[in-house]
Amino acid sequence: MNRANGYDQAASLYDLFPQAGDLEFYGRYALRAGRAVDVGAGTGRLAIPLARKGVELACVEPSAAMCREFRRKLKEAPDAAGRITLIQADAVSFRIDRTFPAAFMAGSFDHLLSDRERLAALENIARHLEPGGKLTLDSYWGLMIDSPLNHSDEARDGDRTVRRLVGREVQPDHTVRITIVYEIYKDGRLEDRIEQSSRAGIIERERIHQLLAEAGFKLLAEYRDYDLEPYREGDQMLLMEAEKE
Repeated sequence: MNRANGYDQAASLYDLFPQAGDLEFYGRYALRAGRAVDVGAGTGRLAIPLARKGVELACVEPSAAMCREFRRKLKEAPDAAGRITLIQADAVSFRIDRTFPAAFMAGSFDHLLSDRERLAALENIARHLEPGGKLTLDSYWGLMIDSPLNHSDEARDGDRTVRRLVGREVQPDHTVRITIVYEIYKDGRLEDRIEQSSRAGIIERERIHQLLAEAGFKLLAEYRDYDLEPYREGDQMLLMEAEKE
């Protein structure tokens, strides 16, 4: 079995398990803006189809493995490559010499582990937005609980089947250790097993409101899912739309 921190061994499997509805949700804002910053862009799963639709994107991704997979995909997508700038950096440290009308954090906000890091990231994003620019993000804060390793879903990858197992363990420092195991089968036989470990931060909804305000954002809307259903207390997923003041 291969073990790795972050996405070193599993970057090529990342796109097999998309989050249903997120492309349409974030695409709504990006297409309207025409230009956007994708903070935590991963392998370009959202950026490449958006670029194909005419959006100019600055894509920020800290993982070297994810960036390698992103660049590999760009070679196969010349119609999108000219509209994408890939920057290997994190949400706190990235620098771009221009501002944008929109930014989004699809699945990346939860990986900021402290209020200090969250505020620094939000302030940095704000510096890269035009006045009135929109920031959208998601948080799975309702899932930040202990959960044993269990089968989550599976997908086909050519002639292979990839099963994904997910487990979570709350840590004393208000973070969650997330373990994802990919089991790769061919002809019904287990070929490989890759274990990926990462961490997510535990944060209350009201604290996110406060950090957005401290970073210079005004909260515009909250949703419970990518279909824009209004957020209700107790929902496990939280989507936020904010505007730079």
